[in-house]
Formats: sequence, structure tokens, C-alpha cells
Amino acid sequence: MTAEEQVKKRDPLTWKDFLPIILAIPLAILVKIFILTSYHVPTASMAPTIVPGDHILVEKWILGARFYINDQVYRLPGIRKVRRGDILVFNVPKEDSIFQSQRHLDYYHWKNSQAASSGFSAERDSFQFMPIPGRTPFVKRIVGMPGDEVEFNHHTILINGESEKPHPKSLQHFVIRFEQLTDFDRYKDSLYRMGEHVQMNRGAQEFRGVFTLEQLDLLPGDRTEIRVQYYFPDPSQIPDDFSWAKKLAVSGSRLRIPAEGWTTVADSLFVSIYGQILKRFENFEGQIRDQRLWDAEGRVMEHYTFRQNYYWTMGDNRPYSVDSRSWGLVPEDHAIGVTRRTFWSRVPEQSIKAGFRWNRMWERLD
Repeated sequence: MTAEEQVKKRDPLTWKDFLPIILAIPLAILVKIFILTSYHVPTASMAPTIVPGDHILVEKWILGARFYINDQVYRLPGIRKVRRGDILVFNVPKEDSIFQSQRHLDYYHWKNSQAASSGFSAERDSFQFMPIPGRTPFVKRIVGMPGDEVEFNHHTILINGESEKPHPKSLQHFVIRFEQLTDFDRYKDSLYRMGEHVQMNRGAQEFRGVFTLEQLDLLPGDRTEIRVQYYFPDPSQIPDDFSWAKKLAVSGSRLRIPAEGWTTVADSLFVSIYGQILKRFENFEGQIRDQRLWDAEGRVMEHYTFRQNYYWTMGDNRPYSVDSRSWGLVPEDHAIGVTRRTFWSRVPEQSIKAGFRWNRMWERLD
């Protein structure tokens, strides 16, 4: 029998031959919705933990997958809640709204809007809140938990009254002071090579620069003073819409991160700090006027109980990260999932073949 005759005798293709592909497509969609997905990271705000060009795996099943129905977020049960130190992927809460005219749709941020001001008015069909899943995904590390009290004081961050302990891989501004001049001279070349924006003062036996704690492990701990210096935006540069962040940036202010079920007095100070959070994230059905809360029936509210948890985040590249120091808290319903590994990575603006980073494939993120 010739080859041509054998081809003619083959059975024709049926739908069963395509069954694996037919089943694979909805399975992939379900995995992406309920279990895990991947995101490309274009910026260096989490360096050196996550570098530009990394594609990270986001595990949704840990916190529970979300559904967004009729402007409400619903979440399936997860195996645990957010923990301090988690690398969280979330929809950035500063992107709250869209503005629509008859001719075009213009997307804008709250920092550039007047949507939260008492004098703002807009037609119902011209001002809308951006659905949470449509807001840009960010990735940051969890530093402050619900119920924590956070304070910024003289370049120090205090969490519940204690100095915040930086992650060993976080890039930070450090002040390094040696007790002995011989140690200063011994380590100065190494510090210059390792650090960024390094400044030296031999008379004071002091270095200032950007390092990680891991890099400073070589220094003699018993003869060296190492201090972290945190920087916040100038309060005048933070929009009034981000009132919680604006208040925190004033050195010496100690603020509480709202937790689900926290009931507190709803006085004028509360409204000035937390009012925008209620309007933007709490689905508050009443009104805010005259620095007081009014319920849907027009009665003054003496107390308020928060409906969800909130988190305070920072990027591991602390000197160059735009994070909660600039725009405030992350509501729990904005959380997409946690990331613990890279999927793959390539050098930006290079082809996969030329720029593929084999050493960052399936890299564990701590």
C-alpha cells in the first residue's frame, strides 16, 4: 500500500481530537481567576528583591480569589490573612475615579482631582468611581497591620512605639558612624563600592548612603553605630485627598491604621484624618459636612465602626519607592494576592533570547 493510500484511509478529524484544547482554555481561565496569575514589574521600587523585567507569580488562593459584582467586592475563603512582611500585589487605591465628557474619556488620579472637596459637583454620568479591578496593580511589602499605630519622627518610623526594623534586603538610607578611625579607613573603600550616593566625613568618622543591611554585615557591630533614615514627602506636597498620609507626614503625628470592627469617636479630628477613607473605601452611605458624620437619616453620628482592614506598605527600594508614605492605606478589598516567587525575567528593552535572566527564573522572594 502506497503512502498516498494510507493517508486516504486515515479517519477524519472530529471534535474529540480538539477536546484537550477545548478543555485547556477554560481551565487556564479558572486557574488565572481563582489560583494564580502573573504580573510584569516595570519599575525598581521593590529592588533588589524584585527588579525591572521580573514576571512575578501572584498567589490568589492564599487570601482568597475576589469577585466584583455591582460595585461590591466578594472574596472566597483563603487559607490565611495578610501578614506583616508579605509582598502584597494590590490595586493601587490612589486611582479612584474616571471623568467622562461627551467627547472623550479622561482617566485621572485622585491626587489631580477635586472629587473629594466639599465644593466639588459633577453630573451623575460624568463622574464615576473606577472599578477596583481596573486600577493599576502595585507590589509593595506590608509594614503596618490593621490596628497598628504608626509614627514618623525625625527620620524614624515607629510601629506601636518601636523603631521599624527594615528587611535585610531593603535598600535604605543609612548613617554609619565608626568609633575608631582605623575601622573607618579599613572599610571606606568597600562602602564606596557597595553603596549609592555615598558621602564620607572622615572627621566625624561617618558615612551616609544607600545600602542594605545584608551589605553592612561585614562591619564590626560592637564598634559601629548604624541608623536608618526614612524620608517622607513634604506634607505640603501631599494632596488633601490623601488626608491620612498627609497627617502622618507631619513629624510627630501618631496615627492608627483602621481595622475591621474598630469603633471610635467620630469627632472633627477623626473626620479630618479618616473622612476621605470613609468616602472612598468604606461605602459610607451618609454625608460628611461641617466636620461631622451624618447618617442616611440625617442624624449626627457620634461613633463610627470600620467595615474592613487596611494596610500600610513600602517598597524595598525605600529611597525611590512611591508608596503608602505618599498616598496612604491599602484597603483589604484591593488586595489581589501575595507573591513569593518570580516566574521568569528578562532585561528590559532586550529580546527574550538576549536578555533572559536564567538566574531569576523561579527565584524565591523573601
